[in-house]
Amino acid sequence: MEPLIRPLEPTDDLGELTDLIHRAYAALGRMGLNYTGVDQSLEVTAERLAAGEAWVAEDSEGAVVATATLSFPDPYDSCVFFRDLGQAVLNQVAVHPDVQGQGLGRRLVEHLELRALELGYRTIALDTAMPAHHLVEWYRRLGYEPIGEHQWEGKSYRSVVMRKVLG
Repeated sequence: MEPLIRPLEPTDDLGELTDLIHRAYAALGRMGLNYTGVDQSLEVTAERLAAGEAWVAEDSEGAVVATATLSFPDPYDSCVFFRDLGQAVLNQVAVHPDVQGQGLGRRLVEHLELRALELGYRTIALDTAMPAHHLVEWYRRLGYEPIGEHQWEGKSYRSVVMRKVLG
């Protein structure tokens, strides 16, 4: 059975979602990359989810096994590449390690791309750590192309910013 991809609901447990994010980002933390998702608090999870449309994927037993957030342009974003008013932004894609490599992340990203199109966006952007070569290549395979770099405050790595034309 295909996982159900649905919007985050008020009844979803943010503690469990935070734990999922921690598990999904743990390998990146072991690489020395201090992504926010490695150790974010429940409050940070809530803030990040509230910054856009949060989506989750459930397995056949109803357990949440993945999440991602579709955010919208902010003309004041510290990353100049995220200020384009015609562009949505993909944030905090997290897939539980037990189901990574099975295509769920790709399906979730594609779902959010379609949602961005529904909302009238012509492009979608994201960022990931430059040293996370496997993620950069994964996003390339999904059609994202590098458009620049950004240094987020407090991060030990530089990010590559990538964009995909939708439609």
